[in-house]
Amino acid sequence: MNVPPQWEQPSQSKGRNAALWVVLAVAFGGCVICCPFGLSIFLPVLSQAKDAAKLTACNSHLKQIGLALAIYAGDFDDRWPDSGSWMDRAEPYLPKPESKGDRPALTAKQIFSCPAAERDGYGYAMVSKLGGTKTSKPEFPAHTILIFETADLTRNAHSDEVKPPVPSRHMKRNVYLFADGHTDYFPDTADPSKLY
Repeated sequence: MNVPPQWEQPSQSKGRNAALWVVLAVAFGGCVICCPFGLSIFLPVLSQAKDAAKLTACNSHLKQIGLALAIYAGDFDDRWPDSGSWMDRAEPYLPKPESKGDRPALTAKQIFSCPAAERDGYGYAMVSKLGGTKTSKPEFPAHTILIFETADLTRNAHSDEVKPPVPSRHMKRNVYLFADGHTDYFPDTADPSKLY
């Protein structure tokens, strides 16, 4: 039986297939050897990017809390809420959750929670001596800490002393909200009483 010429296989096809398998084996072997090295470089960079995003989100949360506390004070004779209920009192002044596009807005619980804190905790505390006082009380509001990150993860946490978590949650930095409404972060080695 005669086979049409277009169906005939060239006699060198076995040699070409073998060469193809050798090339594929070398490429696969190179990937197996190089991937761990690539991952060892890429994964720390990815981790740092996630930590930086959490620091930015924490800073944003404290800024929103600061705005809510300022609006609250405007409604209550320029006084901050009592330190034992500051989250409860500020919550109605936070933006209402509305979805925009494909991203849902943050809830009050999410805003009051440090993104790097444990899942069910809050992670922010108010300086007790400022609770219920006039917003004009601090002599230097830009240097007076109002809300700070804390290891106390309870709702409405407050403390007489500014005690940030050790170690810090954000790339060796802690975030603070000051009495004038601005936020800033400092190295976890910084003494909170001497930030400025």
